[in-house]
Amino acid sequence: MEYEKRLRRLDEHLADHPKDYQAVISRLKVQSDAYEQEIYKRRIGRMQRLANVRKAMREGKYGGK
Repeated sequence: MEYEKRLRRLDEHLADHPKDYQAVISRLKVQSDAYEQEIYKRRIGRMQRLANVRKAMREGKYGGK
């Protein structure tokens, strides 16, 4: 994934330049964005599963209407 690659590159950079505060800030932002995207993907996955169950219930599976 793009975020993992960017985090790895920033970690390598910070290993060589530990006092680069801009890289530290950038790493925190990238890490936050990666976490936010993961939460978004989980939410979308739950919504898709819910839509599939509703569709199945409409079609008569699960003893729906």
